[in-house]
Amino acid sequence: MMPGARPPHNDTPAAPSAEQRIDRWLCNVRLFKTRGLAVEAIDNGRVEINGARAKASKLVKVGDRVRVQRPPYIYDVEVLGTVPQRVGAPIAQALY
Repeated sequence: MMPGARPPHNDTPAAPSAEQRIDRWLCNVRLFKTRGLAVEAIDNGRVEINGARAKASKLVKVGDRVRVQRPPYIYDVEVLGTVPQRVGAPIAQALY
């Protein structure tokens, strides 16, 4: 690789032991369009992790249950993986 060149983009999920902030995870897996909207939902009490109200800085890991209330829908998902940045819809769906 040439000096200053960036490594190729990798869309594969992170290692199963990886942890990630809930606000970032919600945005990266496309449950919210922006991280700001995810933070707003968390601050308004519409996001729970393993049955407890979440804070934006709370770390999620593989196996955690996340419940998101976006009226009129309620999403109850399990974290199957994390990614360092926002990914396409097919990959995002494989992460919950």
